[in-house]
Amino acid sequence: MNFSLTTDEAALLAQLIQTRLDELGPELRRTEQMEFHDRLKAQKVVLEKILHQLRGTA
Repeated sequence: MNFSLTTDEAALLAQLIQTRLDELGPELRRTEQMEFHDRLKAQKVVLEKILHQLRGTA
C-alpha cells in the first residue's frame, strides 16, 4: 500500500512513531508474559521500519 503525505504530515507521523518507540523500551523490559513481549517486539520492528522510511522522505 502506498500513500502520499505532506512534509508536515510526515513529520508529525514520525514524531508520533518515535514517541511510541520511546515507550516500548521500558514496556518491553517490564513485560514478563513472553507472548505479549514478542508482540511488542514485532511492533517495534515495524515501527522502526516505517520511521526509517518517513525520515528518508521527510
